[in-house]
Amino acid sequence: MHLVLADYARLLLVNLVLFGMMLLFSTLNRLRYTPALTQGLDSSGAVAAVLAISLSITGESLSGIVILAAVAGLGTLSPAMSAE
Repeated sequence: MHLVLADYARLLLVNLVLFGMMLLFSTLNRLRYTPALTQGLDSSGAVAAVLAISLSITGESLSGIVILAAVAGLGTLSPAMSAE
């Protein structure tokens, strides 16, 4: 199957994986790091909570930037056509 080997398909797959990573980061932010941050402000874990959410936000932002680059790359390629 030629679609699997096509540059367009590979770039599309990278885009989908990065989007999944963004969803994972945002879910972690919402369900784990934000509650830890609010609890950390009341205790000694404030530095660890701020570091965790900062790293997660950085990862989510970098994923978004790479997704934009991948979408720009998709715009320059043509999808593979089937031989049938």
